[in-house]
Amino acid sequence: MPRIDPATPDSIDPKAAELIRDFDGDWANVWNVTRMIATAPAALEIFYAIHKAMPRSSLGRKDREVIELTMAVLNGCHYCVPAHILGARGGGLDEADIAAIVEGRSVTEPRLRVIQDLTHQLVETKGKLSDAAFEDFKARGVTAQQMIETIADIAHCTLTNYTNRLADTDFDDFLEGVSV
Repeated sequence: MPRIDPATPDSIDPKAAELIRDFDGDWANVWNVTRMIATAPAALEIFYAIHKAMPRSSLGRKDREVIELTMAVLNGCHYCVPAHILGARGGGLDEADIAAIVEGRSVTEPRLRVIQDLTHQLVETKGKLSDAAFEDFKARGVTAQQMIETIADIAHCTLTNYTNRLADTDFDDFLEGVSV
């Protein structure tokens, strides 16, 4: 049972209700994580803004799936790990690479390994890459724009992961039993 009551159509702030209508259409499509975040309308606005912007970033879908699953694992989010396993599958990640991320190992696809390494280093250094690491990532094909966009996706994941851990968000039915 969650520690925070999720937003419902009867309890939600009008601004948050409008955001949900604009983004999800109706309550049947709203995931439990969104219901939790919706208890704080400003946080919901931030969540949706980043969620909408990331597909327009210079990071590919697979890049973003690696970042998001990596963050869910690093943050120990009971809800986001299975959610991002599904996302990674839908985004075309290889099952072996999904398992590697969940198990804390490096992925095999070279581009995705760079993104995974970048995510780890940005989290470990809180964004303060050494000059050598910064140049190494550039040499490995990551632009400065992509580094900042990775930070934006990390922020998005931190919001969802921490909210789920704080609230002890219940799984949606479709997340039950999802694993590698």
